Amino acid sequence: MNEQLAPAGLHDAVVFDVQDLGEMRTPWGYTHKVQLCFSIWTQQRFFYVPRAYAFKLVARSHLVRDLEALLGHAPPPDFDLSKLIKLPCQLHLSTETLASGRVRSRILGILPARPEQDGQSPSPSPRRRWVPVPIVQPLKKGGSLL
Repeated sequence: MNEQLAPAGLHDAVVFDVQDLGEMRTPWGYTHKVQLCFSIWTQQRFFYVPRAYAFKLVARSHLVRDLEALLGHAPPPDFDLSKLIKLPCQLHLSTETLASGRVRSRILGILPARPEQDGQSPSPSPRRRWVPVPIVQPLKKGGSLL
């Protein structure tokens, strides 16, 4: 498959989906997994970058570590992951080659959204969030962007 990967580096992103993957087999037995799906806009196109987690809302889990980075605080035990949808953040990405030879984008870290461009810090209210919006160019006659 000849798919383009998201470039390595720090990118503005948005959580656009949360998926329940159900019980999955791991080297340590069966584990309930969830997946956060991020969207980044760079190089004049969108990239989809997923990250799967064991669905454990305990202090030492990777999911809680990343939720603390996104929310600024530890989530309550009954936290609804669907509340993350449309939440802006920053992703630190790299590429890695799997044992099968396939190359994929890897999330090294998740950071809170950067302050707004006008220099003001964003409101701590979850209702006011900075969301990157791509510039949409109208198509010229014949369907070309040139």
